[in-house]
Formats: sequence, C-alpha cells, structure tokens
Amino acid sequence: MVYAFDTNIISFDIKNLFGIRELIEAVNPNGDEWLVPPISLYEIKRGFYLNNSGQKLEYFNRRFAHTARAKLDVVDFELAAKIYSELIRQGHSPEDDDIFQAAFCINRGYTLVTHNPKHFEHIPGLKYEDWVK
Repeated sequence: MVYAFDTNIISFDIKNLFGIRELIEAVNPNGDEWLVPPISLYEIKRGFYLNNSGQKLEYFNRRFAHTARAKLDVVDFELAAKIYSELIRQGHSPEDDDIFQAAFCINRGYTLVTHNPKHFEHIPGLKYEDWVK
C-alpha cells in the first residue's frame, strides 16, 4: 500500500503534532511506501514562501522532497472533472485541490491520509484514512 499525504498531515509532521511523525516512520522510514502528491507539494510550499518559513522549508525538503516525485497527468484532470461534476449534481461544494488529490490517488490506487475526511467522504473509489482521530 502506498500512502499519499494531504497537506494537513505534512503540516502536522512539520509541527510534530498528533504523533504523525512516528506514524509516518512506522509505515516506512525510507519513504518507499508514502509520498507527497503534487497538490500537497504546492499547498505546503506556497505557505512557506508566503510566510518566509525558511526553517520549515528546509525541514520539508529534507524529510519529504524526495517523495514528491509523482506528477498530475491528463487522466487525473479527466477524472477530477467527472468527480467534480458528480459531486455538484449531488449538492456538494467540492474544492478543486481536494478533487485533484482524490483523482491522483484513485488513478494510482494510493490511500490518501488526511485529517479532513469530510472533504473526501462522498468521492467514490477513494481510499482514505485519518491518522489523527
């Protein structure tokens, strides 16, 4: 199983909250079974650059940057558009970043680790876990 970390999980690791650091290490300390999806990479780094958080950026680059190897593809955007349309029809108000995360994980068979399960619970085919409970 490969775990893809939502932005909030990465943030909890950086802040050393909720035992996330230890949970990640327990999965696989070399990072072979977890990764940072492109959307999480964007969200976390934009916050560092906006807030001039050099120390946090340095930590992220040491801890996670080597796992940010996957790319969004045309098939991800196609699936994201379908998911978005279906959720709107059902009366939900999805955020684009969440839909991209979901499509990315579904297309690759990854499990999304997030502390925002409500953002993802209506997306069919998405496997997700909340490690913070």
